[in-house]
Amino acid sequence: MGMKRKKIIEILRKAFRREGYKDYLTSPEEHELLKIDKLLECLDALIRSFKEKGNITPYEQKNLRTGLTVLDKAMYSILVRQSYDSYENIRKKSEKLSLFVVDEVEHKRLKKEFDNNISASENIRENLLDLCGVAMDLNCKNCEKESKDCALYQEFFKNQIAEPSGEHFENKKCKYAYQWA
Repeated sequence: MGMKRKKIIEILRKAFRREGYKDYLTSPEEHELLKIDKLLECLDALIRSFKEKGNITPYEQKNLRTGLTVLDKAMYSILVRQSYDSYENIRKKSEKLSLFVVDEVEHKRLKKEFDNNISASENIRENLLDLCGVAMDLNCKNCEKESKDCALYQEFFKNQIAEPSGEHFENKKCKYAYQWA
């Protein structure tokens, strides 16, 4: 971006702040803006595709281009008044964002598959926690090792196993070691 354009953008940002417009977006606002950004990309691709295939009249193309221009100007106006960090955040998210359309049947199938995967992962997590309990009973009872020297501690930490608490877990060397008489 040229120096002149940067200066103009900074002047516009200051003017917007003076007028009381905020220079950041909330998460829902950011998501809506990202949708508009992807809509712009899709609309531009649609116009090019239809034009190449001869599937659009000049009048339809003019109307779609007008809509594209209006949306693009609105996007630019909103982005110009954002702080640099906010703008960069939106730009980076936009580059990584994908948009696709699915019908209701496909949506239900994907939702069911997602729910099944979540349920399966919860079952696996429960089994893992049971296994961790057994491992702790065998290895951590009355253990005096330092946590840095314990392979089990490293695995528990890596798998985000919650650190137990209570009167038996007062060992300062390792958070999983406990004293049992």
